Amino acid sequence: MNLDVKAPGIGDKFMENLWNATAVGANGAHTGLPWYTFPNITTCNKDVFKRSGLDENTVPATMKDMFDMARKVAEAGNGDYGLYGNANWYLAPQWAALGVKFMNDDKSEFVFAQNPLALDWVTNMAELYKMGAIPKDSLTGEPDANKAYFEGDLAIGTPNPSFLRAVKRNNPNVYASTGVGKFPRNEGVTPAIGGQYIAVSAATKNAPLAMKFAEFLTSDQQELAWARDGGAIIFPPAKKALEELLTNPPKFVDDEIFSAAYKVAAESLEENRSEPALLYIQGSIQQELVNNINAGVRGEVSPQEALDKAQDAMNRLLKQLNNYLFWGCAGRAPRAPRVLEGQISWPQPFASRGVGGSPMP
Repeated sequence: MNLDVKAPGIGDKFMENLWNATAVGANGAHTGLPWYTFPNITTCNKDVFKRSGLDENTVPATMKDMFDMARKVAEAGNGDYGLYGNANWYLAPQWAALGVKFMNDDKSEFVFAQNPLALDWVTNMAELYKMGAIPKDSLTGEPDANKAYFEGDLAIGTPNPSFLRAVKRNNPNVYASTGVGKFPRNEGVTPAIGGQYIAVSAATKNAPLAMKFAEFLTSDQQELAWARDGGAIIFPPAKKALEELLTNPPKFVDDEIFSAAYKVAAESLEENRSEPALLYIQGSIQQELVNNINAGVRGEVSPQEALDKAQDAMNRLLKQLNNYLFWGCAGRAPRAPRVLEGQISWPQPFASRGVGGSPMP
């Protein structure tokens, strides 16, 4: 539903960078309400750093730093790994933090294939994979590094701060040696902020009621309660709710490591930018990106060929998606999204999870 028409001014209460991320409808129409957000961070195993001759208190600040660190971990020959290889959730956020331009200005086409920053990322990942810095089975394994991180031989863990709860529960020793820092980014680039959004189908038979429910879920009171009482490191996009939360943080932020992760994530809120392109990199579009890039990382095709194939496949699907978004915002959506188990279920091939790569905490 075109919220600029159906609910004028509703976006004023939200953080500008998150509200801007929903401007993906026809002619830049806003089509979703920000529900909650979760900036990515960096988590690292200090013990692996020490074994590899690295400074245990220095978290990689850039992707180059992270790649260099991963090489040193592999070269140390201790059986440790530098990076986890699965790109399902974090490839797009990493590229955004590098400064890769995903799409042209009107969001009608993906244009990343000729970007030297994207090529450098795939090239580095392929080199690291070949030298053993990346677990071979991780490219098609769990989408998040957490389970591998539990084992204690992975230098860089999950970027999702909420997943630290699972580290603490499954391996307290690894948790105790975990350091945290900001998500790596190139100089002068701010990472893209991730989030979950609530949308209303343009084809709903009861638009006023559906809109009221969406407004209720994203109200100051409900967003604050969800962020404070959910046990996860998430933040409300509603500005008043966010101000209150930061003034009075949740009680579950009760130990040094989790508190540090919460602080880093909170500091990233205002500096992180919106990246509407991430809304398009979902479902089958995302899978085309991941599958083709993984082929490049494994050495089955060259890094440039991997980028070209990914872009071509994604643009074929994008034509269908842009057609859907246009008709949806015009109020004539033949294949409207449905509310399914608390999430918006996009018509295939565009099943959506949210923005920013991470899953719902």
